[in-house]
Amino acid sequence: MHMFIPIDQSFNESLTGNFPVLQFIGSGSFATVFTSHGGACVFKVVRDPKNAGIIANEYMVLLNIHRTCDINSFFKLPQPYVFYNPTTGALDASRHLFSAKTFRLLGITNASYAMDRLFALPLTLGHSIRHLYYPDSFKRANLPTLCRLYFGKVIDVGLTPHNQEARPVHSFNTMDVPLDTARYTVLDAIHCLPDLHEVIAGMGDMLARIHWLGNCDARNIEWVMSGDGYGDEVSYSVIDFEQTKQWGKTLEGVDMLVTAFMTNEPYYPRPRPQDPQYQIFKTAYPTDQAALDVALAFLTTIEHEQAQRDAEPTYGSMR
Repeated sequence: MHMFIPIDQSFNESLTGNFPVLQFIGSGSFATVFTSHGGACVFKVVRDPKNAGIIANEYMVLLNIHRTCDINSFFKLPQPYVFYNPTTGALDASRHLFSAKTFRLLGITNASYAMDRLFALPLTLGHSIRHLYYPDSFKRANLPTLCRLYFGKVIDVGLTPHNQEARPVHSFNTMDVPLDTARYTVLDAIHCLPDLHEVIAGMGDMLARIHWLGNCDARNIEWVMSGDGYGDEVSYSVIDFEQTKQWGKTLEGVDMLVTAFMTNEPYYPRPRPQDPQYQIFKTAYPTDQAALDVALAFLTTIEHEQAQRDAEPTYGSMR
C-alpha cells in the first residue's frame, strides 16, 4: 500500500518541469499524484522511470475493472482516461480528452496516467474528524482529505484524545485518516452518513465484482471515503491497483485471493462466521453460479485462515 504523504519539493519540480499549472496532492513510494488547477482529473506519475511498466499495467487493470465493475455499485472506481510514457512515446487513451501534447504542456516527464479525481471530504465532516480523532498536538493541522475504511481492526486508543492514558503521538498523517467501525458509527450519528451495514455490503459486492468480473485478485487495493465534489456529501471508492494480479477463476487460483484478502485485513470485516458484520459482507459477496465451488472455497478458506490466526495468543489479543 502507498500512503500519500508530502515529499521533497525538488522531486515534485523534477517531475513537473517547474510548471505552475500542476498542484501537488500527495505521494508514496511508488508514485506522486498531481492535479491541474481547478481540474476534475489527477495525474498519477511514477517516481522511478524503471517502474513505467508497472504503472502502465495498473492503468490497463483499472481500465478493465472500471468497464466491467463500476455499474450501479456503492463503491466507485476512478475512471482512467489516458496513459502516456514520454520516454517511449507510448499513448493509450480511453477517451479523446488528452494527447501527448497535454502531458508535455503540463511538464510531466515520467510515465503517468490521468484518472478521475477524489475530492476532499466535506468541511463539516473534516472538522469533526480533526476534533475527535487528531492527536492533541495536531489539532491545528490541515483537515483530512479522505478516510481509509479500516473495518477489520480496532484503531489504537492512543489516537483518541479523550483517553487519559493516550500515548504521545509524534507523527500523524492528516491526508488520509483511518476509521474503524466505532469511529464511523460516531461520525454517522453526527453527519448522517450512509449506514455502516450499507458500506460493508457495498464492500463485499465490489470485491466480488473485482474478483469475478475484473479477474483481479484485489491485492493491496484501498477502500476510502472522500467528498463527492458537489456539496456536503461523501463518496466511496476503491483505489491503488498497482500490485494487483489477474487470476484464472479456478480452484488452483483461490490461494491468490486468500493471500490478497488476508494481506489487506485492516479493511475487511474479519471473516469470523459468528461476526454479524462479516455475515453482511459475505451475503453481499455475489458469486458466479458457474464457479460457485470456487467462490465458496475462497470464503471457506479465509474463515479457516482467520480461525488459525485467532488461535495465536498475540494475534487474538490485538483483534
